[in-house]
Parts: sequence; structure tokens; C-alpha cells
Amino acid sequence: LSRIKKNALPAGGEWSGAIDAPAGVSWRTALAGETDAGEPLLISGTVFRSDGRAPAPNVLIYFYHTDVEGVYGRAGEPRHGRYRGWLLTDARGRYEFRTIKPASYPNSTISAHIHMTLTGESFREDWI
Repeated sequence: LSRIKKNALPAGGEWSGAIDAPAGVSWRTALAGETDAGEPLLISGTVFRSDGRAPAPNVLIYFYHTDVEGVYGRAGEPRHGRYRGWLLTDARGRYEFRTIKPASYPNSTISAHIHMTLTGESFREDWI
């Protein structure tokens, strides 16, 4: 993880996230609890190398999204809100996270979405 974080965007950047990854990141995680408001959502997939065929192990994924009201962070929460986390792809390039379906921004027509970055030992953090 420390070698991957060397390719993270600098701390304090508006969109950085990999630099703050905690120790012990796994290929699967849960952001929402059983009592959180919102529609449960499971997202899983595989990250591949640039050839599009070989799985990419040990890629750090940072992700975050709004809550059911379309808000990222509230007072006392991290800048990207409470629905944020990190994953490290497994040997087969897999990742999986459970959360809630995000909402569109208040008074907006922008579709609900989840922000994600990828960072690896051989490439800088970038948006997907």
C-alpha cells in the first residue's frame, strides 16, 4: 500500500483520496449499515491491465458518493462525506462494495453517480 500511495494525488487536493487510504484495505467493504436510509446497492467488478484481458491485482480504488438527500458531507464528516471508502483489488483484480444508492445533488438535474479513482504502483491516481 505504501508503494501505491506514492502515486496518489497530493494531500489536501480537492479530489484526492488515495493518499488517505487506511492500513488493512481489502478487496471488499461496506459503507452503509443495516439502518442507513436508502436503497441497498452492491457494486462489484474486475479491474484489468491495459491489455483489457489480464486482471490487475493491487490497484487501489477510492470512491465516494452523496447520501439519500444528494449531500456529500455534513458538519463533522469528511469532505467527501460518510459514504466513501477504499478497496485494493485482489489477485484476480476483483473488488466489491455495499452501500446505498446515492441521490442527485439538491435542485439539480445531474444524475446520481459514484466518484472513483484508481491508483497503482506503476501509475498515478486518476479518475475513472
